[in-house]
Amino acid sequence: MTSSPSITIRPHAGQLATINATQPYVAAIAGTGGGKTVSGEAWVLKQLALHPGEPGLIAEPTWPMVDRILMTNSPGRPSLLTLLRRLDQNAIYIKADRTIHTIYGTIFLASATHPESMEGAHVRWAWLDEAGMMSYLAFETACRRTSLKSGQVLVTTTPYNRGWLYRNIYQKWQHSDPDYHVTRYSSMANPNYPKDVFERNRASMTPQRFAMMHEGNFERPEAMIHSNWDDKHLIDPFPLPHEWWQGAGIDFGFNHPTAAVWAARDDDGVYYMHQEYRKSQALLAGHHATLTTMSGNGSNPQIWYADPAAKQSIAELRRLGMPMVPANNDVANGNDTVGTLIATGRLKVFKGLTHWIDEVESYSYELKDGQATDKPIKLNDDLMDATRYLLHTAEKQRGLFLHT
Repeated sequence: MTSSPSITIRPHAGQLATINATQPYVAAIAGTGGGKTVSGEAWVLKQLALHPGEPGLIAEPTWPMVDRILMTNSPGRPSLLTLLRRLDQNAIYIKADRTIHTIYGTIFLASATHPESMEGAHVRWAWLDEAGMMSYLAFETACRRTSLKSGQVLVTTTPYNRGWLYRNIYQKWQHSDPDYHVTRYSSMANPNYPKDVFERNRASMTPQRFAMMHEGNFERPEAMIHSNWDDKHLIDPFPLPHEWWQGAGIDFGFNHPTAAVWAARDDDGVYYMHQEYRKSQALLAGHHATLTTMSGNGSNPQIWYADPAAKQSIAELRRLGMPMVPANNDVANGNDTVGTLIATGRLKVFKGLTHWIDEVESYSYELKDGQATDKPIKLNDDLMDATRYLLHTAEKQRGLFLHT
């Protein structure tokens, strides 16, 4: 009689707490090298053992990260695919379908760059690795896909900013929400992490960055573009007076989402951002139908300021009756305009615009040799682009000069 194949894992305390958590939403928020990905792999193996035959979902921020982290062995650490083949030698990865098939169940793989690609069959469990690099829509999609089977969602990540991960998971856990469990630990929780590297990075990094990258603490990115943003700019929704100016901004995309924001402006020049839209891998006709419905439900923009590079999309939506004009796309001055409106209290945002809040908290400049450049990071920034189109162009058309 042959024994069943097995894998021996010796987790540290933080990993063990993550693996054993029973809440619907579990997060391991840790310093780099702390072993959060290993805990995710162990958690996946546990899910397969507990729920044989049930499908699961794993998402990384990008497809290259799926291949590098899940499919490729690294020094001292076998890949998830290698671990699965130790349990089932016939486990197979079908790259065309982005699926792993084992005798224990099928695993669907996804890139959170395109959250809609995560849609599909209902799954028993979902793991989002490096979720701090993902949009809130990715987490929402994972929750939706596990809801029918009352499944569990695991998030493993380093805290890159104070966006949705901080607000929608960490703070809920802090407030004793019974559906959430969070484990936090530093890089040094991993007994194999080099202490000299840890101390060298402590000396060379800013305290803010070191706290995020090695201690698993939530801080604001040091190169955050709208660093004067905070919760005092959030307000409860209210009915918008019909006589106020109404406008909207839109940034077009396909793989990157098409994103739109709506704002009303009162007589004192204060803008009230009241609606958001963000969807990828959809045709222009589908966007038009949804945007038209949303505009009717909230307010009818007198004008749409659009990405000036998308001339064909502007022309098509104009033909369909939307008042589209090319926006001013001066990135530096546009961001200055948005920042000035925030700093002077002239931008208010309705509570509930979760994706917009997530983006503004993570919207940052690229770093080069540890110093911020003047180029925004082109990731999870689509609503910020739409906001810049709307507010900067609207202010210029009012004849206001904010940059003196």
